[in-house]
Amino acid sequence: MKLPGARAFLAVCIVIPALATAALLAAGAAEDALKPGLVRVHFDASDFRRPKNVTIEPQINFDTGTKHHDYSRILLGHIRIPTSQPITFSAEVDDGFTLTIGGRRVIDGWQTSQREGNLTAREGETLPVEVKFYQCGGTAFLRLFWAWNDHPRELVPASAFFHSAADRRKADAMVTGKHAPETPGFGPGKRVEPLYEPGGPNSGRLPEGSAPITLKPGPATVPG
Repeated sequence: MKLPGARAFLAVCIVIPALATAALLAAGAAEDALKPGLVRVHFDASDFRRPKNVTIEPQINFDTGTKHHDYSRILLGHIRIPTSQPITFSAEVDDGFTLTIGGRRVIDGWQTSQREGNLTAREGETLPVEVKFYQCGGTAFLRLFWAWNDHPRELVPASAFFHSAADRRKADAMVTGKHAPETPGFGPGKRVEPLYEPGGPNSGRLPEGSAPITLKPGPATVPG
């Protein structure tokens, strides 16, 4: 005996899961889609404390002059490699910065004078990029350049930089305090902090081996 609608029921059982799977794949593709620019996190301290805001930078080219003092920035995203030839990255910076591409530290200019580094990758490859910058008084600027054989030195163009939704979430986590960025040379989550800063981890404590200082009132008048 044939059951009416059996084929229709079977078709529904096949089509609906297929449509749901397609919708999930489309949502995943949208989530992973890269958008122009790098995600930038600004900190009102030179060691990635006091996070202030998140914004999008079209490229690595900023100059705040002497308007802001003692601050740091992290830029997250991806960079598209234009050639399979060795690329020389170089920077003009004050005070210091690091450039990491594809998990490799290309330039380590945090506590050194290094301002140049080389990278070789496949043409058209898109790699994660992270830039960390700090300023401790005076003028502040950062400009990133690249060059390769038969291609003169130029600012890395905005068309080379992208960011993902995951990059944005990581930046937001820094601002909300859910993710502590690493200060180069000090390990994950460790920052340069005054040991006995008010409100800090050692606030109210005395250095080991020291004793309290007792202040006594002085004379009512200063001898002439």
